[in-house]
Amino acid sequence: MLTNIFNLERGFLHTTCALIKNPGKVVSEYLSGITISYAHPFRFIFVWATVSTLIAVYTGAYDEIGRLSVEMNGQSATNNAFATEYTKFLKQYMSLMYLVLIPFFSLGTMLFYRKHKLYFAEHLILNSFSQGTSIAIGLPIMICYLVLPPESYKILGGVSIVVGIPVVSYIYARFFGENMLLSILKYILVFALMMVFLMILAVIGVLIHILLIKYAGFENIYEGLKGAADAAKAAEATK
Repeated sequence: MLTNIFNLERGFLHTTCALIKNPGKVVSEYLSGITISYAHPFRFIFVWATVSTLIAVYTGAYDEIGRLSVEMNGQSATNNAFATEYTKFLKQYMSLMYLVLIPFFSLGTMLFYRKHKLYFAEHLILNSFSQGTSIAIGLPIMICYLVLPPESYKILGGVSIVVGIPVVSYIYARFFGENMLLSILKYILVFALMMVFLMILAVIGVLIHILLIKYAGFENIYEGLKGAADAAKAAEATK
């Protein structure tokens, strides 16, 4: 994997630098069939997402995310149990989650850039390159968790989000040939639309899963979370 990342001719580092310098050219060439000079877009985002996840696990960033979620939602046994399960989920599946989100971003860009008449597959390529570049540029922020005090973690989380917006918007602006501020606005709308899609799918998914648990004998994974919360409550009561 390291060879693919640091290959100066067509590796992931080369593709990232090319996307930063001239994203419009990279995406346009790839869509027109000139692919030999660049990393495959889906491998591109997966590799950078994997590297980001490994750094986040090593630096303890995901553990801090879980702790902060407890603080924001109130110190309780249930929230502590949820944060523990959430942290485990991030460590195991975050690199795959980046890939899962790409189709939702692509639906958004199809809507807001429909006048360009790109196919859905072309939007997938665009968003894989743009999100992968955003992740790669954000890696130094993940490393900061090693050297900065815990008091800075909330700021780091906010910086990570803020950095991603101009990076992706810049690639949109250069590829579609539009004003940067307009691209930022559209990206924010795309992100908001994606969150709505995910919330709707999450609710539908939970309802279907509950029905499958009740009528088809599926394993009740919610019992584990409830059990962890009950155990945490019992431990607090004995203090």
